[in-house]
Amino acid sequence: MLESKIKRVLPWQLLFTAAIAALLATKHDPVINIVYCIISILAYGLLKKGSKNWSQVWNILVVPYAFIHVYVELFKLLLNLSTDLAPLFFLLYFATMLLSLIPITINDYGNIQKPIFRLLASIWVIINLFLAPQLSIHNGSFLTRLNKSQILLAMMFAVYGYLVITSWGYKLYLNTRGAS
Repeated sequence: MLESKIKRVLPWQLLFTAAIAALLATKHDPVINIVYCIISILAYGLLKKGSKNWSQVWNILVVPYAFIHVYVELFKLLLNLSTDLAPLFFLLYFATMLLSLIPITINDYGNIQKPIFRLLASIWVIINLFLAPQLSIHNGSFLTRLNKSQILLAMMFAVYGYLVITSWGYKLYLNTRGAS
């Protein structure tokens, strides 16, 4: 039930990302943001056209980096507009980044059947997360340290890992009980 609702979020997320990238293209870095806008529109078209294999390949290879880059650039712009609201924008950034890959993980990564492609896709998403730009915050010592600790990246890996492992039919047991 929840999985089908999350799958319906992906087309809207693609359109939202395309709109944000188009708006960002008017402020700075027009070429790269137009490329991200085209990537999102193409992903939306492939998803709606029903070409499942091409959509899945495109969404795995290209879209996660575009999502992350566009959202980081959006929050950089918001932080530059108002430094007074930096804690609020950072919390929104944190939540957005944690949730941004969930629809694509469930829709595309979860449907990979062959173990070698699962491994390659997981390596690819890890590379994307490490290469993605990071938000830089300089006005709050707690926020600066929290951002530099890379806890967000670790939490994104944990969310991805949990969703993918359960989507692939494996059981995930966290050893949370103390020794008895």
